[in-house]
Amino acid sequence: MKPIYVTREGIKLGSLAEWKKLREDKSYVEVRAYDNGDVRAILEWNGRVDDASVFRDCWPVFKLMVGNYAADGSLWPDPVEYGKTFPTEEAGIAAYEAFIERWTASRRDAEGALVEEDNNLTPTPPPPPPNPDAPASEVTAIKGMEDDDVGAW
Repeated sequence: MKPIYVTREGIKLGSLAEWKKLREDKSYVEVRAYDNGDVRAILEWNGRVDDASVFRDCWPVFKLMVGNYAADGSLWPDPVEYGKTFPTEEAGIAAYEAFIERWTASRRDAEGALVEEDNNLTPTPPPPPPNPDAPASEVTAIKGMEDDDVGAW
């Protein structure tokens, strides 16, 4: 049986050439990535389905690649998690986040979103731009006047 190729959304691509073109774009292929020097986890879009006769819910559209660093710095595939596949991006992200939360210092915030601690692959966000609505100077208090006395003259 000839393989088929699908996008991240599961839409069938017309040709191998289209799939190869998408594979060239790292930002499209790499869904999530984490590396803290001890653990590396990457969830990537695979998009190649070798046996389309199986149920669509079993297609290996996304692949989780997990490795642990040895003392010499070499990366060893995790014997349990490496190579697991998922039919949807949501299922892949859920497995990725569960792994990161279980094996790293990462945690969930108050809203339930994963906060990836010590991720060397995430650039430090730039400082926020200056607020154009902020006052150019501060109002100084006048002796004998309360804060609420400052206002329209």
